[in-house]
Amino acid sequence: MARVSKEKMRIGDKDEFIILDFEVNVTVEGLFTTTLKKEDAKYIESLGVLLNRNRAGNPGFFSSKTKDGLISTIDETVKEAFSRELIEEKIVLQYSFRTTASFGLTLDGKVIPNLGWGEDGAIDKETHWLNGNVSSHASSPEAIGVLMYVKPSFKRTYKYRGGREKIEYSTLSPFGSTQAKKEQYYLRWLEGIASTAPPGNVALKEMDYTENRAKFFVETFKTMCKLAYSISQFDEPEKMEALADSQTGFKSLL
Repeated sequence: MARVSKEKMRIGDKDEFIILDFEVNVTVEGLFTTTLKKEDAKYIESLGVLLNRNRAGNPGFFSSKTKDGLISTIDETVKEAFSRELIEEKIVLQYSFRTTASFGLTLDGKVIPNLGWGEDGAIDKETHWLNGNVSSHASSPEAIGVLMYVKPSFKRTYKYRGGREKIEYSTLSPFGSTQAKKEQYYLRWLEGIASTAPPGNVALKEMDYTENRAKFFVETFKTMCKLAYSISQFDEPEKMEALADSQTGFKSLL
């Protein structure tokens, strides 16, 4: 690969522009190529345009049969990035529940440990095993449980000059309590939840934010945290034995 020239381009207008410095090389096959500086490529991609990678995996790789074609492709790509227009912004509640279980039901709706268990009633032979949204079975056993994740986010929709639209998400605040208004108590509450991450292997879902919907997640969060904390207080065998002997079980902890 031989160097052909060193180029400097200013692309954009007075309000938004970028100055690119890059070297143009030519391969033995006669292709003109360049890879933009990492910081320039990162900025262009931050505007929602995905750039090609070179063999080393670095973004900002361009190639063309001619030098003019190479320059033109870079120019058009950056102009596409700068053309994006925010057409919608709203707050959504991104959430996920990871539920694991594997059980059966009798014909009258009783939960049973498996479909071979008939001591609690007749079994519907056509019924399949029931699970949470994460299946557990003989070759992939899991502990029974529920994990919840919820985070309020901005959902922004951008439109580009070619008509393409792109949706991007960003949390209201990485550390909470900076974006919600004073009257949005439950939204601020959700902002303030710390040290959580989405459960693995479950895609996030979303709903448009309202205070009532935020309240639902706040109350669910409180219930699950209280139960988790209460159970942790009975973790020692003698305490768990006393709870089991009480006949009220975990119902008394809610």
